Amino acid sequence: METWMDFAVPVLLAVGVLLLTLSIIRRDSTAELKQELEHQSLQHMKELYQLQQRVRRLEASLTEPEPLTRDEVLELQEEGYTLSAVSEMTGISKKEIEQLLE
Repeated sequence: METWMDFAVPVLLAVGVLLLTLSIIRRDSTAELKQELEHQSLQHMKELYQLQQRVRRLEASLTEPEPLTRDEVLELQEEGYTLSAVSEMTGISKKEIEQLLE
């Protein structure tokens, strides 16, 4: 019985040390994975924010009416539109159109 106990104690001690070492190594790899996941998540959030900003700028540029040029007003007049009709079509006041033609 003593020989078995003399053999079992060192074996159990060695197994315990081995398991402790493995748990420490595994914990470090888990921490690295968590850090990498956090980094990737932040990177995706940053890219998403940048894309949202670009979409907002594009939407703003699309909703802004292009300024009416003198040539465009003259072309509309040649097609038979009055200044009042051009004003209604473009949303620009009749006075501004008259100033544009001067």
